[in-house]
Parts: sequence; C-alpha cells; structure tokens
Amino acid sequence: MRRCCLIACSLILSVGCYFHSLVSDASPQPGSTVLVKVSQDSDPRLTALIGSNAYLVDGHVLKSTPDSLALALSHVQRLGGHVEPWHGEHVAFPRSMVAGVERRRLSVPATAALVGGIMTGLVAPGKVVAKQPVMR
Repeated sequence: MRRCCLIACSLILSVGCYFHSLVSDASPQPGSTVLVKVSQDSDPRLTALIGSNAYLVDGHVLKSTPDSLALALSHVQRLGGHVEPWHGEHVAFPRSMVAGVERRRLSVPATAALVGGIMTGLVAPGKVVAKQPVMR
C-alpha cells in the first residue's frame, strides 16, 4: 500500500497543476515554459516553420530578442483544436507572428490539494478495511 502511495505521489508531482500568466514585456527568460498565441496572418514563413493553421505553440524558451522568440517546441495546437506533440524541435518565431506570450508556472497550493485528496482517497479505504470487525 505504501509503495502504491509513493508511486501515485510521484506521478502527480511530475504532472502537477499549472497556471498561465501573461508575460507583460513579451521577453520571457530562457528556460521558462511558455504558451505562445500565433498571429493568424497568412504568412508563408509561419506555414514553413510549423505547418498550416497553427493557433498556439507550447515550448521552452531558448532565446528572446526584440526581433524573434526561439523555442524548443513541445506542442502545436491547430485552429480545429487538434494538438500535435513535438519533440523539442527548435523554431524561431519572428515577433510579427507572435500575438501573445504566457508563462507556465506550477501552482503549489493546487498541486498540494490534489496530492492530499488522492492520498486521503488511497489511505482511508485501507484504514477502514484494516479495522477488526466488532462482534456483538
């Protein structure tokens, strides 16, 4: 039972609960995880970089300059809602193609509440089953 709880906790902490906050100056720090809203202008450079109908891209910032934003991509979401996994391919977006940037951060309180709830759900039934029956 204890081993199962440890495995569950490690899985939850590896996934965690995250929130996105708008990057006001649009210059995220290298290494940070960001969600970039892509401009919907019909620019052939964008199609050449990541394919057609891209709406959102998720990735780690490699470099941020006034002219471009270089990312190691993890996901690309298309206009129809289809999400494609990417494997860290490096793409430099011209700033004219970036409509917005949000930083992804771990929410410690929400993750702690989730872990606490799951642990309670795993431990409580074990405690009830482990009690000796009362004979009357």
